[in-house]
Amino acid sequence: MLSTVLGLLLMFGISNKLANWTVKPTAVAWEKQKPFVADASHELKTPLAVISANTEVILANPHESVADQNKWLSYIQSETMRMSKLVSNLLSVARMDSTSGKTDTLGPLPLSETVSNVCLLFEPIIYENGKTLNTVIQRNVMLIAEEDNIKQLLSILLDNAILHSLPKAQITVSLSKDVQGKIRLSVANTAKDIPQEQLTHLFDRFYRLDRESSPNGSGLGLSIARSIVRQMGGTLQVTSENQLVTFVAVFAS
Repeated sequence: MLSTVLGLLLMFGISNKLANWTVKPTAVAWEKQKPFVADASHELKTPLAVISANTEVILANPHESVADQNKWLSYIQSETMRMSKLVSNLLSVARMDSTSGKTDTLGPLPLSETVSNVCLLFEPIIYENGKTLNTVIQRNVMLIAEEDNIKQLLSILLDNAILHSLPKAQITVSLSKDVQGKIRLSVANTAKDIPQEQLTHLFDRFYRLDRESSPNGSGLGLSIARSIVRQMGGTLQVTSENQLVTFVAVFAS
């Protein structure tokens, strides 16, 4: 009888430990997701509130023409675009979190060509913002990667450089491969120096360095950029000194 009771207690203890061990990863993942869900909800509230308020104004004046309601319709359009971009970024984050980043089936990508093409697309945008784009791209650099991921990574870094650089800034995109086979892709721009305590948070989700200069930003771009680089087995670092902010992605070829 005593041995039966001891056996049951032992089985209960083992079962309890196994249950806790099984549930713990889920609990940890949920705890990590809770602040993300809360932040996402907070970011979505503002555009929804603006859309709702302006819709009520329009509905309260049903006899006015579209031209008369243009201001309110413009607000709705602007916030709709902002929310669409936010949702797109949230989906990108979810995709990054759910994929393993395996590159077994990928072939070599002509990285030099891809980087050059993205720079060509951004050159007129940078010029329109009164800034200058410089490129230092080593030829024939290859990397095992998805072209869309490289395009998204570089687009995020260039968008960030345009938004957070000084007037008439110099923006420089560099690509090189050293003798050890390390590939470095960097985007640098002249800007105000970023304090170290803020620099460490730039890759945090929903973190915005300057909300006044980027009121429509979601604070997800740099986090997505880091996730892209990590999935490719690389690292993404940022430095800020002598009025030059530089993001450097390093990959093994």
